[in-house]
Amino acid sequence: MAEQISYRHTRAGDLCAIGEIFVAAFPESVRHYVGHAIPPDALADVFAICLDAEVEACFVAEVDGRVAGYIFAPAHFSRLPGTA
Repeated sequence: MAEQISYRHTRAGDLCAIGEIFVAAFPESVRHYVGHAIPPDALADVFAICLDAEVEACFVAEVDGRVAGYIFAPAHFSRLPGTA
């Protein structure tokens, strides 16, 4: 039986799980930009900025009630601090 995937808007409580996914998916990028591996929860603040900038553009995918993926698809990058 295939796993059931559900989608919903991101909540603040999802940010550490999103950080875990990002670190697992892009370890070389993290090391390149930061110089070393970082704990996934260190990225929660970065994703909180995205969530605060355009909450309607942040989604998570859940499998069995666990965050298994995410997407940030802003309509306007200018809403992010420092990009205006």
